[in-house]
Amino acid sequence: MKLTRGFVAIAFILTVWGITVAQQNAYPNELKAYEFFGSGRLSGLRLITSGKTEVKAIFGNNCEKSCDYDPNWKIHFEYFEDIWTTESHNVSGGKTVYSLDPKYLGKLRLVRLTPKGEIFLDAGDLPPAFTRTILTSTSDRASGKSRMTVSDAFSDEFGLTYEIYNRTNYDEIKDTPKRARGELVAVKYELTPAAQKALFILRK
Repeated sequence: MKLTRGFVAIAFILTVWGITVAQQNAYPNELKAYEFFGSGRLSGLRLITSGKTEVKAIFGNNCEKSCDYDPNWKIHFEYFEDIWTTESHNVSGGKTVYSLDPKYLGKLRLVRLTPKGEIFLDAGDLPPAFTRTILTSTSDRASGKSRMTVSDAFSDEFGLTYEIYNRTNYDEIKDTPKRARGELVAVKYELTPAAQKALFILRK
């Protein structure tokens, strides 16, 4: 009996230790100046686990989708609000439909922070864990004028992305100042494609 209790105690300790480590390492590649999940106000939140109640408990009742993170940052939250569906097709033309497991409705799927002022980030300072993707964004107005901007998104395997402004290809709007090259546009935390795929179940 004593031996069994000893094993139970060890298993419990290892379980608690494992949970703690997992929480601390949710985004192990966060840069030291931007550890919003590692040691910031987001440390108590988890994608697909936390919802609006947990967000409001940290940021206040008026903060459900967007508010100030602190004097220097704005924060934006996105949730699974609807039952998403996805399809796959086989070579015979058959179709399989998957839908989001309803238990994830209302849960966080993305957190995005945007700086209020100018912050510059050198892509060379990012560790090799990040890979670069080119993003393009086009703004259109009712007048027919538009603007296309190009940014570099550096993402790691855990769903952490640093978006850095690169250039403006063309600008017919010209009503707001352009960003400077190397300016940090946003820090984003989202589910990886594999993690999001695991949330879907076969639709009957």
